[in-house]
Amino acid sequence: MKKILSYFLFLPLASFTQTNDLSLDSAFHRMGVGGYFPGGLEYYQISTLHTGLMNFSGIVTNTGINDLTNCKLHVRVEYLSSELFLDSSLAVNLLAGTSDSLWLDATFNTTSDVGDFIITFWVSSDSIDSNTANDTINLGIESDENKTGRSDKSITGIFPTSAAAGGVGNVIEVLYDDMDICGVWVYLPDTASNIGNILFLSLFKYDIPSDTWLWVEAGNDYTITSGDLGEWTFIESGEDLLFAPGDIILVALGQYGGSTTPVFGVCQNTIYGSVLAFDATSGNVMPAATTKAIALVIDADYGFGGFCFGFLPENTTESLVLSQNTPNPFDHSTIISFEINRNASDCSISVSDINGRKMMNENLGYLEPGAHQFEVGCKLWQSGIYFYTLTAGDESKTMRMMVIR
Repeated sequence: MKKILSYFLFLPLASFTQTNDLSLDSAFHRMGVGGYFPGGLEYYQISTLHTGLMNFSGIVTNTGINDLTNCKLHVRVEYLSSELFLDSSLAVNLLAGTSDSLWLDATFNTTSDVGDFIITFWVSSDSIDSNTANDTINLGIESDENKTGRSDKSITGIFPTSAAAGGVGNVIEVLYDDMDICGVWVYLPDTASNIGNILFLSLFKYDIPSDTWLWVEAGNDYTITSGDLGEWTFIESGEDLLFAPGDIILVALGQYGGSTTPVFGVCQNTIYGSVLAFDATSGNVMPAATTKAIALVIDADYGFGGFCFGFLPENTTESLVLSQNTPNPFDHSTIISFEINRNASDCSISVSDINGRKMMNENLGYLEPGAHQFEVGCKLWQSGIYFYTLTAGDESKTMRMMVIR
């Protein structure tokens, strides 16, 4: 017995290594290859009206002790158990202990079917594999009329937000049709400190000539309740805003900062630089302190001439209509437009910062029904988020604006 034990103790380490083992380390399905992100981005939710080309690739490693020949990556796409796509990469030879990136020259053209697509990646070589447990990766894509997203919904952790006002979100590229963002579905972890925090949707657009991110819209405030914890919650956008194919957008969740700030769910690892944060005081956009996609899914309309169905005008006429200031963000002055549809006395416009400090209050007195404008100057204001309120008699409305120096 002692001789047998001694024999095993002094066996070379290679004796316990798989003789032939080709492993698939990671697999990618990407859209928008050649765009802002040259390698494209992975989308786990795609609209039935946002169809287009999808590229497949994977990282393979020869973890065995023998060299392997004719190593290939294979990809199959299925919908309702029907095979829609099947193809393989070019073959490569891999020395023992080396890795390579394999991709398919063929691309899959996504369809307008509603449901789940299953993508199966697997590898093969001329040799019989000693370990088949690491040969295959399965990925799923959800196809829906109005959904677009880059998170696979597998909640893997949380992202704590900063005590400073700002936010975090995912970058997307508008690929094949006009896109009108109506809001986002966001996963809010079951954390008691989330209750009572206020969220809002912030949209930024990347300006290629200036190499800067421009803030284009902030949605309505949403207060987190106990019923939102551990659930996917809808956060509405502020107004109807159309994006065109080729636009690069940061879809972010904003918050006002403070001693207690919200936490968001995060999903799979993704490309560095495709998850970004913004600082509401400076207006700066920067890489987020996470490489995981934020758990949010965009709800949008495509190719309908630029309107969200939730924003269609109603037959009723509001007595007080307050519009988003223009320009916004701004660094010197901005115009606030509003409409009063009744005789109104004691009209005023006031502006406050995020701490509630009153920055200005202008008494407009009596205003006749109709459209009006008011210019606001901000020479002495610091960069950050401000709130402007229009009051007419016993009615008032408030919206958000941003100053960037």
